[in-house]
Amino acid sequence: MRQLQRQGRLSQEEIEDIFRFVDLVMPLRPDLAEEYTAEVRKAEDEQQVPRIGQFEQMAEARGEARGPLQAIREDILEALQLRFPGQFAAISDRLQKISDPGLLRELHRKAITAASPAEFEGALQ
Repeated sequence: MRQLQRQGRLSQEEIEDIFRFVDLVMPLRPDLAEEYTAEVRKAEDEQQVPRIGQFEQMAEARGEARGPLQAIREDILEALQLRFPGQFAAISDRLQKISDPGLLRELHRKAITAASPAEFEGALQ
């Protein structure tokens, strides 16, 4: 991707969107995420390149600033908007009423894997 950016074929924003999408549809297990982050940092230190782990850092910072439940709610809505562009105001209102972090995490996974908005709404019932 860096080569595509250097050639002017991808903007920084497009690259960030690609990383967000990949992170959304292919989250790593915590142990693999730690290993990946360590390897990236090692390679970056050796090559003195900018960190590509900024998305994880941004997500952590966003979560701390918003609070963990609100962060999950917003991640659910972001996943739905990426997968099924449209209006999700009614779903947003319903998500605000959920205070169980386990249920919100389950809904986040469903937002990523649902075949349709209706399938997600079925899980929200």
